[in-house]
Amino acid sequence: MPASPPQDSPVPGSPSLDPRPGGRPGPVVVGVTDRQPAVVLDTAADFAARLGAPLILVAADPTHLPADPRSAADPEAPVVALDPDEQDDDARPRLRTLLEARVAALRADRDLDPAIRLLPGDPAEVLTAVAAAVGAQLIVVGTADRSFRAGVREFFEGSVATHLAHRQTVPVLVVPSPGVTAAADRPRTRA
Repeated sequence: MPASPPQDSPVPGSPSLDPRPGGRPGPVVVGVTDRQPAVVLDTAADFAARLGAPLILVAADPTHLPADPRSAADPEAPVVALDPDEQDDDARPRLRTLLEARVAALRADRDLDPAIRLLPGDPAEVLTAVAAAVGAQLIVVGTADRSFRAGVREFFEGSVATHLAHRQTVPVLVVPSPGVTAAADRPRTRA
């Protein structure tokens, strides 16, 4: 019978959740949206606490793009609006307020002190850029919004979770929204 590897040794070829060189664990990065269920942030906070890792809350403003794509992870970089008529309609102040409220709640409820990143651009690209810049060990996202408009957008553009799963070297955890039932749990209907 072949010997199994010790519990603390990584499986060859698998992503590691071990601390980075120097003994500090890479952070857990979580994508945050304004209509996101609390379970997504709670799950990310649980993982960060269990791993002894910092937590970074990331929100993306998809109505703007960085003026220079090489500065995608720089929150101070200049931005341009996708629609020139909306150049002054910057969603970032609203998103910053949302992030600050979520950070305050985490500080009060869980004794965590997460960092925030608010960046312009596509959410999947923003999460990828932040994860690479900080050496993240895990990215946490929620399932897609189930509204009609979001469903149409997802049909044509794909979901953030799908984009991350196909273009990421960091493990991605997708947290289902409450109320989502597995296909096996749904009642069967006859046609």
